[in-house]
Amino acid sequence: MRLWLRRRHFIILTFRHVRYAALQMSGKRRSGVTGEHRPLISLRRLKLPWWALALLLVAMAAGAVITLFVRPAEGQVTRVIDGDTIDVFHAGQEVRVRLLGIDTPEINHPERGEEPFGREASTFTRSKLLGKQIFLRVDPVADDHDIYGRLLRYVELEDGTDFSAELVRGGYARAMRSFSCSRKDLYIALEREAQRERRGMWRDSP
Repeated sequence: MRLWLRRRHFIILTFRHVRYAALQMSGKRRSGVTGEHRPLISLRRLKLPWWALALLLVAMAAGAVITLFVRPAEGQVTRVIDGDTIDVFHAGQEVRVRLLGIDTPEINHPERGEEPFGREASTFTRSKLLGKQIFLRVDPVADDHDIYGRLLRYVELEDGTDFSAELVRGGYARAMRSFSCSRKDLYIALEREAQRERRGMWRDSP
């Protein structure tokens, strides 16, 4: 029983050390006076065996890598092509971005021409994004680019709002079911809500 308690205590302490180290790496804690990062923990003071320190260092490195890739890129919207495609100035260059997980009606399709509610969706996106600072978030389960070379990204506003979700919620877009993305279920649920409430493109649906 005593040995089990020691092991349980060690596991709890190790978890706390990893958590503190991750917070330190991500800069979640700051000094209230200077605003500079304040060290939360010293590896020399942990007094852990060498193998536990090795595991801790691996966890810290993994946390740094995850933070690097998960942190969204910031940019400014310079042009709105249609409801789900925008040009963004980011890292000194302009890139074309296709909003991930959704599809708005076309305004200039080579075969179908302008689709119903395409103009409204484009106008809505332009009113909300043009000239604004946004964040482009990668989805690890989705493709990085589409077949046209456009970046596939979630677009988030400065307050954290998922703009794709706003388009679907307002009836300006459909959820894309044929491509993988981690927010597919959310967008499908929002589409069904918009259909029930007859918003946007669904206002005349039976």
